[in-house]
Amino acid sequence: MGRPRKPIEELEHGTVARYRRGCKCEPCRAANRDRVRDHRWSASARTTERANVEQLAVRLDPEAPVPTIDMSAEPGPIERAIVDDLGDLIGSPPWKRTASAILRLDARVLDQAAGVDRLDLLSPMQIRAQEWMKLLRSVSGGPDLSVADQAAQLLKDLAGGDGGSE
Repeated sequence: MGRPRKPIEELEHGTVARYRRGCKCEPCRAANRDRVRDHRWSASARTTERANVEQLAVRLDPEAPVPTIDMSAEPGPIERAIVDDLGDLIGSPPWKRTASAILRLDARVLDQAAGVDRLDLLSPMQIRAQEWMKLLRSVSGGPDLSVADQAAQLLKDLAGGDGGSE
């Protein structure tokens, strides 16, 4: 058997244990009232939480297709603007084709981010697109620059300015 129970006289007033053993004084009744209220509240909270989870589960279709970036879609306004700007580049910066392709992909993601409910992509993709635009813009010195001059111009621009010469 379990341990022996204390006599009711040894239990403090204002406890559920004393109320359960038969004491009906106001402090013991208040303790029991609090216990019952807490129990009902927690049961109600569990029921509400369970209902919320079940309601959410009904709305979510695990077999529904997940929206993704549509690579075969027509270019959006950002991608069209990028394509127009890429056509205006003068010179041939290193990695022009690769940087241009990545920039167009970034523009496509930016155009479609809201449609696939990924607004969290907007800020990082904007920053990334700006970095690629800086790279492509930085050596637009003209068609008469040699590859070495363009590379030197790129390094100077990446270093943050005019390299100290005026």
